Amino acid sequence: MASVRGEALDRTVAAARATEGAATASLRVERWQDLDATETEVRWLVRDLLTRDALAFLASHPKAGKSMLALDLAVAVGAREGGTFLGFPVDDHGPALVFCAEDRLPAVRHRLARLHRGRGLVEPSDVRVICESRINLDDPPTLARLRRVVERVRPRLLVIDPLRRVTEADENDATAMAGVLGALRAIQRDFETTVLVLHHFKKQTEGVGEGQQMRGSSDIFAAGDAYLLVEPRREGVRRMTVQLREALPPEPFEYRLEDVPDGEGLALRFERVEPLDADADVRRRICDALAAGPKNTRDLESAVGGNREVVRKVRQTMVVEGQLVSVRGKGKETLFARAPGCAHELGHTLGTRDKTVPAPDAPRSVCPCAPPLRGGHTGHTRVRGAARRRKTCAHELGHTWAHAS
Repeated sequence: MASVRGEALDRTVAAARATEGAATASLRVERWQDLDATETEVRWLVRDLLTRDALAFLASHPKAGKSMLALDLAVAVGAREGGTFLGFPVDDHGPALVFCAEDRLPAVRHRLARLHRGRGLVEPSDVRVICESRINLDDPPTLARLRRVVERVRPRLLVIDPLRRVTEADENDATAMAGVLGALRAIQRDFETTVLVLHHFKKQTEGVGEGQQMRGSSDIFAAGDAYLLVEPRREGVRRMTVQLREALPPEPFEYRLEDVPDGEGLALRFERVEPLDADADVRRRICDALAAGPKNTRDLESAVGGNREVVRKVRQTMVVEGQLVSVRGKGKETLFARAPGCAHELGHTLGTRDKTVPAPDAPRSVCPCAPPLRGGHTGHTRVRGAARRRKTCAHELGHTWAHAS
């Protein structure tokens, strides 16, 4: 495959060299100070959440409600004026165009009606639905048809739900995905619209940085201007983390979808909710991340997500309180979840090189807080029926003492 691509590149370079003498237009080049300076301020579709005229991605694990969330955004943008989305003001209103490849049209209509009622809208929001069962953006005629629709409707928002249903390309192939991502970027630029693409997380996201949780090639994460990343928190509550290319994102926040009784049945409404306790939530996520095993500080912060300074502060507090064990070595700090019954939990530091401590009567075992020393050695040696220890706490040596002796 690499040799085929290399030959294709050689042919392209040779063809370019052959046309150097022809009367062809060169690339446009200007000094940086002569570039257009009219658009220096960030323009928002949803203030402080989603920039205008952006290629954006809304991603989560399956069944996290992102399709409903995207429809609610379409309703908010398509409303005549005012309104909010997840508590953020909508600054740019106009038609919204949606393609829901995985839902039947009656289901889409029913969801939109419930979202309208949940917002208390009297007049229908300007939401247009593409009624095709499939769109393949790898197919030039199909792409041309989509572009004609966008040119006619001129939507402020185009929703593609999901990415997997508009391409036959291998998501893990950066070269293959470049085509469909380029087509979406061209629509965004040519028609000055925000394109929101729904995508899935990988099955295993533990220890993966924010944005890198998305399935497929890393080019998907590199291609966008905005990323709305959704994770489940507690029952019915979701947590959104935002990444923006051109502006500072908001702090991660939580929301839920509520059923609202009305005269016509149950309406739907998204509402922001206050976290139970910011530090408590971080503590829980740290414990969840360490449940599968120890991690160095960098991997732990990536797995926990959110504001790294907050995570670092809470982590240090948990070490001081004894909830975590910190072991330093080779320039790294490794964190372990505390194991019940470990010697460090007893606050017991064993003796120095010139002091012996009686060995406990109870059986010894390897402490699950920390790995054994090199070669499986637990740091325990017999000296005339006594245990001689180096000047360090028992848990760092990987040894559990049954009692403080």
